[in-house]
Amino acid sequence: MADLGANATVTMPLTYAPVDKPKIKRVALAILLCGPAASIGVALISAVLIFIYSMLHEMLGINIDIGGLNNGGFGFGLAIAVLGGAFNWYFFYLTVPAAWLALGLSVGRFPRRGISAPAPYYRWGAVWGAVLVGGVTTIAAGLFGSDGGEVFVSAIGGLIGGVVIGGSAGLLCAALFRLIVRPERQMETVDADVFA
Repeated sequence: MADLGANATVTMPLTYAPVDKPKIKRVALAILLCGPAASIGVALISAVLIFIYSMLHEMLGINIDIGGLNNGGFGFGLAIAVLGGAFNWYFFYLTVPAAWLALGLSVGRFPRRGISAPAPYYRWGAVWGAVLVGGVTTIAAGLFGSDGGEVFVSAIGGLIGGVVIGGSAGLLCAALFRLIVRPERQMETVDADVFA
């Protein structure tokens, strides 16, 4: 209702219509599906790397022994990363919940915050994939590496291999998440009634 202010001027209270954020759908479904996809993606990327290595070894006679695959060293760390990634699906009861947690706390929150640009999704998908896989393979290569000075070099090999494999799988998961959620389409604001 209008009030009479100083000098008998009419002042109207300011009222603003609440701005509703669009309800973002399919985020939980995307996180649920991206967890197993992350585990399968790591296993498939590692299997492709093993296939490439075996083809180079058998067809061309190239023996890739970077720093001692048999006695520890950088090549041993890479081998641990690739073989650990290839058998990642054996530990799905650990890797899938870890992927759900990482996705739910990072990429899964982006649509509700209004982030629709693709770069943050891919960046954080790759970062979390690299952190999860690279961390585990670094620890495994350090633990199983030979005693002495080779443990650090083995851990570096495991870190580099795990970061490459996990980052690639993280990019695939981010692409799958964006394909399911489609944040740009859900964040469009269409105002059909211009007189409301």
